[in-house]
Amino acid sequence: MLDKILDGIERYLTAILFAVMCVVLLLQIVFRVAKNPLSWSEEIARYLFVWIIYLAASRAMATEKHLTVDILPLLLKGRAKVVLHIVSTLLTLAFFVGLLYAGSLVLPNLLVKTQFSPATHINMFFVYLAPTVGAVLMTIRTLQILVRDIKKMTSSGHDTRGKEEAV
Repeated sequence: MLDKILDGIERYLTAILFAVMCVVLLLQIVFRVAKNPLSWSEEIARYLFVWIIYLAASRAMATEKHLTVDILPLLLKGRAKVVLHIVSTLLTLAFFVGLLYAGSLVLPNLLVKTQFSPATHINMFFVYLAPTVGAVLMTIRTLQILVRDIKKMTSSGHDTRGKEEAV
């Protein structure tokens, strides 16, 4: 259930924000060619892009499509490969928890001492909220991967040996 909700948020909100960003950039081009440049379009596009990055990163985490160096996992088989994946997932989780902690320090200050963007006068709290929301989503996704890997390792009916070893 949670997986479907997060999938919807990540897919549809990212697509909507991307479409809006494309329209804003198209308007910027059209108005610049017409010698009447928009003062706000570049700023809005930049803030939308920040949100898109964090939402899409969560989606990449869920599907395990992030870039990785996979030399060691290619060399390992069975249980050792699963243990390596669990350890790397724990390190990833630690990073996201650190990002959450940093966000928890920054965001309250932005509520007390409000900052506004120069061109659009958007409250910067909403821009700085993106990494924290992304960290929450990626933490949840990482926990889902961790639970799956632990189940894979502890399941008695599952053969954790490589295919070559199982023969």
